[in-house]
Amino acid sequence: MAPVSLTVKLDKERRDEVERFVASLILEEGVKVTSQEALGVGRLALESPRVEKLFTGAAEFHDSWEKFQSLGKKPLSFTDCVSLVHMERRGIERIMSFDSGFDGLATCIH
Repeated sequence: MAPVSLTVKLDKERRDEVERFVASLILEEGVKVTSQEALGVGRLALESPRVEKLFTGAAEFHDSWEKFQSLGKKPLSFTDCVSLVHMERRGIERIMSFDSGFDGLATCIH
Protein backbone atom coordinates (compact mmCIF):
# COMPACT_ATOMS: atom_id res chain seq x y z
CA MET A 1 0.00 0.00 0.00
CA ALA A 2 1.36 3.43 -0.94
CA PRO A 3 1.86 6.02 1.81
CA VAL A 4 -1.01 8.44 2.17
CA SER A 5 -0.44 12.12 2.80
CA LEU A 6 -3.12 14.29 4.34
CA THR A 7 -2.98 18.05 4.38
CA VAL A 8 -5.45 19.98 6.47
CA LYS A 9 -5.74 23.73 6.08
CA LEU A 10 -6.69 25.45 9.30
CA ASP A 11 -7.55 29.07 9.84
CA LYS A 12 -5.18 30.94 12.17
CA GLU A 13 -7.45 30.63 15.22
CA ARG A 14 -7.87 26.87 14.80
CA ARG A 15 -4.16 26.38 14.04
CA ASP A 16 -3.25 28.28 17.23
CA GLU A 17 -5.67 26.07 19.17
CA VAL A 18 -4.08 22.89 17.76
CA GLU A 19 -0.59 24.18 18.58
CA ARG A 20 -1.63 24.96 22.18
CA PHE A 21 -3.15 21.48 22.48
CA VAL A 22 0.03 19.77 21.29
CA ALA A 23 2.17 21.98 23.56
CA SER A 24 -0.05 20.99 26.48
CA LEU A 25 0.42 17.31 25.61
CA ILE A 26 4.18 17.76 25.87
CA LEU A 27 3.80 19.51 29.23
CA GLU A 28 1.56 16.69 30.46
CA GLU A 29 4.03 14.06 29.32
CA GLY A 30 6.94 15.81 31.01
CA VAL A 31 5.19 16.40 34.29
CA LYS A 32 4.11 12.95 35.51
CA VAL A 33 3.84 13.76 39.20
CA THR A 34 1.13 14.71 41.67
CA SER A 35 -1.15 17.65 40.94
CA GLN A 36 0.52 20.07 43.36
CA GLU A 37 4.00 19.18 42.15
CA ALA A 38 2.83 19.43 38.54
CA LEU A 39 1.50 22.94 39.14
CA GLY A 40 4.79 24.06 40.64
CA VAL A 41 6.92 22.50 37.92
CA GLY A 42 4.56 23.71 35.20
CA ARG A 43 4.61 27.29 36.50
CA LEU A 44 8.38 27.20 36.78
CA ALA A 45 8.77 25.98 33.20
CA LEU A 46 6.20 28.37 31.73
CA GLU A 47 7.35 31.46 33.62
CA SER A 48 11.12 31.00 33.49
CA PRO A 49 12.98 33.12 30.96
CA ARG A 50 15.68 30.40 31.01
CA VAL A 51 13.34 27.77 29.55
CA GLU A 52 12.88 27.94 25.80
CA LYS A 53 9.26 27.22 24.91
CA LEU A 54 8.89 25.14 21.77
CA PHE A 55 5.62 25.17 19.89
CA THR A 56 4.57 22.59 17.39
CA GLY A 57 3.51 23.90 14.01
CA ALA A 58 2.17 22.04 11.02
CA ALA A 59 5.60 20.90 9.78
CA GLU A 60 6.61 19.50 13.18
CA PHE A 61 3.23 17.85 13.57
CA HIS A 62 3.53 16.18 10.16
CA ASP A 63 7.10 14.98 10.79
CA SER A 64 6.09 13.70 14.24
CA TRP A 65 3.23 11.72 12.73
CA GLU A 66 5.57 10.24 10.11
CA LYS A 67 8.05 9.26 12.84
CA PHE A 68 5.28 7.79 15.01
CA GLN A 69 4.11 5.61 12.12
CA SER A 70 7.65 4.51 11.21
CA LEU A 71 8.65 3.33 14.68
CA GLY A 72 6.52 0.21 14.51
CA LYS A 73 6.60 -1.67 17.81
CA LYS A 74 8.86 0.86 19.58
CA PRO A 75 6.99 1.85 22.76
CA LEU A 76 6.82 5.59 22.11
CA SER A 77 3.77 7.81 22.14
CA PHE A 78 2.98 10.43 19.53
CA THR A 79 4.01 13.03 22.14
CA ASP A 80 7.39 11.32 22.45
CA CYS A 81 7.77 11.60 18.66
CA VAL A 82 6.98 15.33 18.84
CA SER A 83 9.83 15.66 21.35
CA LEU A 84 12.19 13.72 19.06
CA VAL A 85 11.34 15.94 16.08
CA HIS A 86 12.02 19.10 18.10
CA MET A 87 15.31 17.58 19.26
CA GLU A 88 16.36 16.69 15.71
CA ARG A 89 15.56 20.18 14.40
CA ARG A 90 17.64 21.81 17.14
CA GLY A 91 20.54 19.35 17.25
CA ILE A 92 19.64 18.21 20.79
CA GLU A 93 21.05 14.78 21.60
CA ARG A 94 19.90 14.18 25.19
CA ILE A 95 16.46 13.99 26.78
CA MET A 96 15.41 13.77 30.41
CA SER A 97 13.30 10.64 30.57
CA PHE A 98 12.84 7.32 32.30
CA ASP A 99 11.16 6.01 29.14
CA SER A 100 13.17 3.11 27.69
CA GLY A 101 11.48 3.72 24.34
CA PHE A 102 14.03 6.45 23.62
CA ASP A 103 16.89 3.91 23.78
CA GLY A 104 18.81 4.04 20.54
CA LEU A 105 17.05 7.24 19.44
CA ALA A 106 18.41 9.70 22.01
CA THR A 107 20.64 9.68 25.06
CA CYS A 108 18.45 9.61 28.16
CA ILE A 109 19.34 11.54 31.28
CA HIS A 110 17.73 9.73 34.21
